[in-house]
Amino acid sequence: MFEHIKNKKLLILLFVAFLVFGSIFIFSSFYRIGPGLPPAEGMPEWYLIDSNTYDSLFPFISINTASESHSDSLVLIVWYFERELLFQEAKKTLHDYLIINGKTENMQLDFTKELDTTVNATKYEGKKTAGYFVVYENPFLETRDDFFIVYHGTTETHNFSDHERDLMKLISQSYYSNSGKVTSLN
Repeated sequence: MFEHIKNKKLLILLFVAFLVFGSIFIFSSFYRIGPGLPPAEGMPEWYLIDSNTYDSLFPFISINTASESHSDSLVLIVWYFERELLFQEAKKTLHDYLIINGKTENMQLDFTKELDTTVNATKYEGKKTAGYFVVYENPFLETRDDFFIVYHGTTETHNFSDHERDLMKLISQSYYSNSGKVTSLN
């Protein structure tokens, strides 16, 4: 009699364990966001403090975008992608737009004092805005598909050189990369 009860308890325990591990496997297969990170639509806001609407300075390249101002003229715009193909297409669209509407130059920004690194960036000077684009590929984990295009710029294009120091400070304060690579737009 006790043997029969032991077998039943063991069978129920195995069934519950199967359900728990099966649920974890199914959940982790569909939801790739790690602990503590928001879903895709929340990633741009996660990167920024206050969200405004400066993204109209550039073409629409992602549904996951946010922007904020840091003074009367300094802006920060973030576009987030969780699929590499969409990210590559957006980079090309944005780069083509920048070439048509202004002047671009790939640069290496020196942040050895602040961050102990240099940062590859694309400098842009257009009619409405001027600044730097920094691209983050897989900044959290090498195994996660996370891509950010971040613009640090000013809307006072006639005084761009007056704002370069503030832009460098803004880039160093918003710089983030635990892994992956930080590059220019092309």
